[in-house]
Formats: sequence, C-alpha cells, structure tokens
Amino acid sequence: MNVKIGPELKEALIRPGKWTMGMTAFAETLPDTNNRMTLNRDVKDKDGLPTLTFNAKWGENEYAMVDDMMNDAAEMLEAAGIKNVSTYNAHSYPGLGIHEMGMSRNGQ
Repeated sequence: MNVKIGPELKEALIRPGKWTMGMTAFAETLPDTNNRMTLNRDVKDKDGLPTLTFNAKWGENEYAMVDDMMNDAAEMLEAAGIKNVSTYNAHSYPGLGIHEMGMSRNGQ
C-alpha cells in the first residue's frame, strides 16, 4: 500500500483525477388549464379505491427555464474554477419533482 502524508498527500489531492459531479435544478411550473388529474374508476388500488390518472405536460415557459438553468449552472461552475463543464437536458416530465401540483399549507 502506498500511503502518502504531508506535502506528498497535498500534491496527490490537487492532481486532476477521474472525478465528476452533477447539478440538478428545479423551477416553478406555471398553472396550465390543459393539465388534468382525474379519478380512474376502472383501475382500483389495493384497497379498492379509484386510482389517479395524470395528463400533464410542460409548457413553453418550463422549457425556456431549463435552458436558462443549464446555462446559469455552467456559468456558476466555471466561475468556481470547475474545468471541462458540459451541460445536458435529461428531458424530465411533470411528476419527477415535488409540489408541481401544489403543496400543503403549513401554518396560517
């Protein structure tokens, strides 16, 4: 085993390695009267109750925010000194984040 201490350890830690990191962003989903959540009385859950069916999609604003968030994230990482920054769009869909359909009110 090759154990490094002192200056050798510091040198080994600042040498570039095969490290990667990721960043995820969430943004506001605007209300859209075309998006729906309905009861599906034909498909029941384990307790015999109707299940929910979601029919929803992102709008122009959400797609524009994805581009802005990717660009802003890249700028922040580069400003922090991160090298070889690349962006990608995972093409998510409604339901992968939380609170897209609203949230509970806590306190009054």
